[in-house]
Amino acid sequence: MRTELRSSKVAIPMDYRLHMQDGTWHAYDLIVDGVSLVKNYRSQFEKIIRSSSYQELVRRLRERTVGEGKKKQAVLATAPYSLAA
Repeated sequence: MRTELRSSKVAIPMDYRLHMQDGTWHAYDLIVDGVSLVKNYRSQFEKIIRSSSYQELVRRLRERTVGEGKKKQAVLATAPYSLAA
């Protein structure tokens, strides 16, 4: 699906790659200004696997996911009327 993100100064082409599953459309890739999110991640993952190992890639992804979760919890805990509960 071709779309465009517009501001008063610039228009950025954004394309969504979609597939239908069980009667519902799902996005599986986002292409911003010609750069595919899937290809970008695939390239990064391949570099880590080549320089280290698949296990290292999984470790980094888990570390990042857990780290993001902790950041979110910290923000929610410090927000007025905490949303963490």
